[in-house]
Amino acid sequence: MISLSNGLYLGKKINVSTWKEIEEFYLDPDDLTTHGVIIGMTGSGKTGAAIVLIEELILKNIPVIIIDPKGDAINIALRFPELSPKEFKKWIDPLKAERDNMSVDEYAKRISEIWRKGILKYVSDLSIVKELAKNSEILIFTPGYSGGLTISVLHDLNMPEKFTWDYDEELLLEKIKNTVSAILELANRDSDPLRSNEHILISRIIEYSWRQGIRLDFSKLLAFIMEPPFNKIGAIDIDLFMSPKDRKQLAIDINKIIASSSFRAWLSGVPLDFENLLWSNEGKPRIIVFYLSHLDDVQKMFAVTLILQNLYSWMFKQSGSSKLRTLLYFDEVYGYIPPYPKNPPSKRLLMLLMKQARAFGLGIVLSTQNPVDIDYKALSNAGIWMIGRLQTENDKARVMEGLKIASDTLGESLDINEISQIITSLRKRMFLIHNIHENKNIIFHTRWAYSYLRGPLTLLEVKKLIEEINTRLSLKTISLSKLDSSNLLSLPPKISSEITQLFLPIKISDTSNNIKVYYPILLVRASVSINRSRPPISVEKEIVYTLPTLENFSEHDLNKTAYTIINPSNINEKDLSFSWDKELKFYDIPNVYSSKNFIRTLRKMIKDYILKTYNVSVYRHKDLKIYSEINESLDNFLSRINYQIETKLKEQEEKIIEKYKKKFESIRNKIKSKEEKIKVLNTEIKGLERQLSLYGAGAAFSLFSKRSAYYKITATARIRERINIKREKIKSLELEIKHLESKEHILAEELKEKLEKIRKEAYLSNNIIEKITIKPRKRDVKIDNISIIWVPVILEREKMKIIKNLYTGETIIN
Repeated sequence: MISLSNGLYLGKKINVSTWKEIEEFYLDPDDLTTHGVIIGMTGSGKTGAAIVLIEELILKNIPVIIIDPKGDAINIALRFPELSPKEFKKWIDPLKAERDNMSVDEYAKRISEIWRKGILKYVSDLSIVKELAKNSEILIFTPGYSGGLTISVLHDLNMPEKFTWDYDEELLLEKIKNTVSAILELANRDSDPLRSNEHILISRIIEYSWRQGIRLDFSKLLAFIMEPPFNKIGAIDIDLFMSPKDRKQLAIDINKIIASSSFRAWLSGVPLDFENLLWSNEGKPRIIVFYLSHLDDVQKMFAVTLILQNLYSWMFKQSGSSKLRTLLYFDEVYGYIPPYPKNPPSKRLLMLLMKQARAFGLGIVLSTQNPVDIDYKALSNAGIWMIGRLQTENDKARVMEGLKIASDTLGESLDINEISQIITSLRKRMFLIHNIHENKNIIFHTRWAYSYLRGPLTLLEVKKLIEEINTRLSLKTISLSKLDSSNLLSLPPKISSEITQLFLPIKISDTSNNIKVYYPILLVRASVSINRSRPPISVEKEIVYTLPTLENFSEHDLNKTAYTIINPSNINEKDLSFSWDKELKFYDIPNVYSSKNFIRTLRKMIKDYILKTYNVSVYRHKDLKIYSEINESLDNFLSRINYQIETKLKEQEEKIIEKYKKKFESIRNKIKSKEEKIKVLNTEIKGLERQLSLYGAGAAFSLFSKRSAYYKITATARIRERINIKREKIKSLELEIKHLESKEHILAEELKEKLEKIRKEAYLSNNIIEKITIKPRKRDVKIDNISIIWVPVILEREKMKIIKNLYTGETIIN
């Protein structure tokens, strides 16, 4: 029995006979060293349950790492100490307020009251909310995107300083393997460590360089790929293992990735060092959120692999512990640890962590809508299952299958029927928890989260949230080229009248001897308006590009996300002016910006790029002719489709069952009739048998009368004949009954087959879901404005490098 002061207060237990809350439910945090899975459909309260768990861990001084691929778990950062309407207002969705016929202020007040009442239902006062915010910190990292808080997931290719080959060979080889897998995955090359020749070659190059003490960067890696520093791999000559032509193509493919400006965002930022990230300088535990929703699937895999690799390396530098010291929570793990035969780079690392992390006090909790998304070997390492509401019977069957696999692996005995019945009755925020450390299944209702469960946050909202979070690590890390003093002008350069030229003021004072200059940023605002009747969609989208003032642009430049000296969201429109500070010099721009033709060509190129790259997608069910909402996930759409299919199936099944019911009743009536006849015949036989016994008894008194004896014998024979006839009739009736029972069995099988057939056909129809991609027409895209924004910055006098933004005050690290 755990102490209430040491346990994680997750909510209140449920009495399954009344479905009412009873006593408080606590989970021993150390039980999480055996890892866990949280399962539930969209809307079951799965993410909320995870956030409650994380809040409790932080209150117990245990840091948490969150990998958030979809932008749901980041709600943990919406912590409002006062729970005031003012705090909520900034994060209220205006559309929700409008739907409820309320102003944003009114809606914020209502949400504030709901949150206060919800929390007070489970705790005696609201001071715990302040305690949570005061005694912990949150860091939100946006890997691959410099607009947020950047994290250097791949700082360089050199051997970690704290490791040696004598003591850490296995860890170093594991790091090489996973780093190479991540790079090849990003380059769209085969990343399998065992089958991929390119993986083996690059791994061998990195290992060779580390063992020989060679400093390795990406340029040297590309050179070594084309001309390896060794002649053989294993016993095979290097040119036989991979031809010079194939090695050159491999180098070209990797160079495309590392040469892109977006790749720089992976290299710059706060170093990915969990030793320094998990605790603040004041000793407060941190919640580290890796927000990945802005990345595509390949980039997400790259980021996740390197995050897990760094966590794995850090883990092995810790001392052993049976106590939970850190938790990794992976929200919506679908695709990252899939069942065999799929084997993405992230899978091996997650499997290793779930097998080995327990010994170091590191717990892993995975969240998914379905356990079949997770490899069964990983499930067998999960000691805690939290199962919430599921959408369909099919989903429940899959959960039961996964739970049975895990329990069989762990040698547990489970009452699957009992668990199945409980899951069927679960409501929102209710979970069945199966804990190998306990001898019973517990149903509980999660307490009200102290954080505001607002729903998924967009990248712009995350950037806004990061700005509100005050931490010592929130330095923006931008890599810009060195400036030449000869490029500085005393007056703004001449530009075309088709470009608006605007200036930002100096807001940060500086008394150093460095140079103050205006740095140019090209700001392009475009709008996309798509309206279609089939599929029925209406989209209004603003697209903003912040670009360097290049002389020649390509689509590649438009695809950049890392290049910017200022985030457009940080610019207050009221600060923009047509006048400038006369004491500042200007960085020169190419002469083409004075040409109208260049600007028109630029407009056309940007418009063509939007026409080529921008699209919206919806799903369509061909049979049901139903469309998804824009950006609705396939899982959500399928859930809605399955609900309609289930409704139609029930109607069909009821009609078929009713039809067969009459047939079954007819057969049962015939069987009952024949059984009654048998009963009557048996009664008659017993009466005849009594007559026989009477004749037998009277025979002794008739020995001296021949006539009487003859009469007795004749009567007895007739009775026996009648008995035999009735018995034969009984046999005939029994055969008829067996035939009817056989017919009933065949009919039951026929009914079963029909029901299975219509169900199979109904769900097979899910395979005819098509994805419809709608691209804008030319008239749908408009380039609203092209501006040059002059940003005041400081140049370091000696190196002529930008070191500070005088408008925002951001420090710029080159």
